[in-house]
Parts: sequence; C-alpha cells; structure tokens
Amino acid sequence: MLFRSQVLTHTGKYKKVQKIFKHDTFENINVIKASHCPFEVSLTNEHPVLCIPFEQRKNYNFPNVEPQWINANQIKKYDLVAYPIDNFGANELSLDLCRLIGYYTAEGCLMYEGLKEDNKLKGIQLTMNANEKQYINDVQQIVTKHYNLETKVKIKGNTAILRVFSKKIATDMQEYASSLAENKQWSDYIFHMTEDCCKHLLCGLFRGDGGYYQNRASYCTKSKQLAHQVFRLCLRFGILPSFNLNNNNCDGKQFQRYIFGFNSAKNLDGFINIYELHTSNINKSTRIVNNIAWMTVKDVYTYTRGEEVYNLKVEDDESYVTSFAVHNCSYQFRSPFRPYYNHVIMPTVDAYPQNEEWISSYESADGVFTYQDWSKQVLDFESAGKIKTLGAASPAADAAFQPLDRRAIRKSVGLEDYKIIGTVMRNQRRKLFPDL
Repeated sequence: MLFRSQVLTHTGKYKKVQKIFKHDTFENINVIKASHCPFEVSLTNEHPVLCIPFEQRKNYNFPNVEPQWINANQIKKYDLVAYPIDNFGANELSLDLCRLIGYYTAEGCLMYEGLKEDNKLKGIQLTMNANEKQYINDVQQIVTKHYNLETKVKIKGNTAILRVFSKKIATDMQEYASSLAENKQWSDYIFHMTEDCCKHLLCGLFRGDGGYYQNRASYCTKSKQLAHQVFRLCLRFGILPSFNLNNNNCDGKQFQRYIFGFNSAKNLDGFINIYELHTSNINKSTRIVNNIAWMTVKDVYTYTRGEEVYNLKVEDDESYVTSFAVHNCSYQFRSPFRPYYNHVIMPTVDAYPQNEEWISSYESADGVFTYQDWSKQVLDFESAGKIKTLGAASPAADAAFQPLDRRAIRKSVGLEDYKIIGTVMRNQRRKLFPDL
C-alpha cells in the first residue's frame, strides 16, 4: 500500500480505507503466487480475485475479455490475475529537478551537523561511479541551477562522492524521498506527478541504481515501499517488469534487495527510452490490456490452521491491490448489480457481542431478519440502529410435523436403555466436532 489511509482499488483509483478488521479463523487459507511480483497473497475462501480463467485464454495470449470476480478457492494455476494501473497525476516540478530527486533516491543520503539524532541537516551526499562523468555533471548543473550552490566532488578509486552543503536542499530531498535506503519512498506529491516529471524521476533513479547492456536491463532497491512505487510507475508507462526479492549473506549478515528485470523486447526498449530520455513513445507490453496488467498464476496451495486474518473496508469500491486485485470478503453485499435489486439477509446471531466486521456488513443490507427477538435486540443495540432489522422470522417446521412417541421409537431401534445426546452442526474445524 502506498498510503497510510488509501489503497489502489480494482478501478485504478485510490480510495480511503474506512476500517481494518481482524479476527481468528480455522478456515482454509488459499495462497496464490503470481508472476512479476514476489509476494504471495493469502486469502480465505470468501475473498474474490479479479481474474480471467485459463479456459478463456488462447495460445497463451492475453485476451480482451471482461474479467470476473472469482473466489480465492477457485483460482487455478495459469489463470490470469489483474493488476489495475493508476493514472499519472497533475503535480509538477522542473524536469531536471525531478531527475535530481531520482539520482538522490538511488545514490543519496542526508548529512547532519553533529549527531544524527539531533536532526540538524547540513546537506546531502551522493555516491556514484567515477566513470559516470555525464551523470555527475548533470547533478552539478541541476544543483547550480536550482540552488545556486557548488557540488564538491571527491574521487576515491572508482567512486565519486558528491556533497552539497545546504539545509535547503537537504530539507527538500527529505521531503521528496524520505528515510534511509531500506525504507526510502517518494512522497505522495512526487508519486502523483505528470508523465514527463515521472519519466525524468525514473531516469535519475535508473541511472543511479540500474543499467542496461545488450539485451538486458535491471534495477534494484532495498526498499519494499519504493519497489512497489517503481513497479506502478513502470506500469503507467506500459512497462511490465518482473521483480524478485534477493537474499545475500555477507560476513554473517543478510542483505535483501528487490531486483527488477526488463526482459522482453518491449520492456527493454521502454527501460532504455526512459534511461536515455528518448522523445519517442513507449510501446506497451502485450500483457497490458485496457489499463490492466495481466499476470499469470504460478502456484496455488491451501492450508488450514488457526490464525489471525484481516479484511479492509474500502470506500465505494471495497477492493484493494496487493500483488493483484482482490475484493474484501463481503463481496456478496456489493455485487456490480447491487443497484438493481433489494438485498435482504437472515444472519445467525447467537452470541454477544457480534464481530465488528459482521455488523459493518449487515449495515449495507436493505433488510435483515433474525431467528428470534433476542437477536434483533443485539443487532439494534450494536449498530446503534443503523441495521435495518425487519423482525424475527423463525424457520420452524410446518405444523404438520408432530413429535412421535419417544419411547416407542427407541424401542423400535433397540435403544430404550441408552441415553442419547444429539448435535446438529457443520463438520467444520472451528466447531470442535472431534473434541465433542
């Protein structure tokens, strides 16, 4: 997620997270791993995934067909899952300043007066390859133009250390690309700039921590948040890279990096277009259709154990993007056809207090029946009257069904000398049937 309070939804827009729910479950957990993104997604059965089933594909092409919401337990290997693409924003900065922010994001850090904990900024430092004279000169010229400052350069072997002593430039870079390498990310303003600004931003970033040679291009970062931001910016340009989490051990310490690969011809051309700032248009990946990137399900497996699960209540769309687009598990309350019918439900209310997530879902129904008057009182109280309870509608059997003589029945089956305890329940792990 890019923002603390907003998520990208299946519509390609950012919507507010209105509430985060969590509860314990013993239900099946479906783990789905898709191509291009390294993070598995774990979902209960009721979480639908925006998907095109494998059967609708032809010769592994990426069809221009309407995707479907399919429950997680029905997702199969080789199905296509959707990654919606958001639009460029309207925010603007000078293009060369955007490029400097890209260089700084890749190669830079803040300099402090005295102890870092005192947070007295005195400038920035960039560490670049001494042979990258063109990019070193580019940084110097931008700093002179926008800050009227000198960039001090010190060469140590193959390393060039660039330093700019200025609280102003340090404050700006801290605002645009906050934190240290493993937590670095762009601010909302930077992430939602225009197409030209984002191109120059990526250009500086790729020149700093990326490169290309013959038929290969790559980029790497320590920051998970930045990796997600770069991935989404690439998608906006029609480039669909693959990125993976790489773990390396050095002197007993583990180092993690997110490594991007631009392997197909179109993705490589797109990378070079940005790296060299070509003026030509970028040809979109064939996997991008109707502003959605389609990724192939590589693996699916299921496990069952008691654990804590989460669900998000998202403004309007009730969906969010992780490694692909998923709907929250109250999807049946928010079907695309919801405006065309009345939704009346009859939930089981047999305990107090009720799960907060259930109360939130019941509030969206047009009417709610209960099994007895007590249940209606619980829902009315816990929702502060927001649930449209219609009354009790007990599902008792028809009057034609009458109890028979119990002793006669026991005798007929040879059980007149036994005490019988009966139970009716779903054979589900959380019911503790084996324990009973």
